[in-house]
Amino acid sequence: MSRKYIQSSGCEATELDDEWIILNTENFTVTKINQVGGFCWSILSEAQTVESIVDSVERHFHSSGVVQKEEIEDFIKQLENCGVIRNVS
Repeated sequence: MSRKYIQSSGCEATELDDEWIILNTENFTVTKINQVGGFCWSILSEAQTVESIVDSVERHFHSSGVVQKEEIEDFIKQLENCGVIRNVS
């Protein structure tokens, strides 16, 4: 079974000039991500697997085969380490 992730409660995000800023109000951190990361963040409002994120990014950005699963896994680990997403599986 694949692990599923979702946004942590207590986080707010805003987009400024093709970059996203995520504020974690529970631990007072700010995380800055690019446009693709912002798209990933937005779909993480619902539980997602790494595979579903890769599929959504490829569909949204019309880049079949360009997005590497390992890149998304690394990105998810970084967001989890920052406390802005959590594992729900």
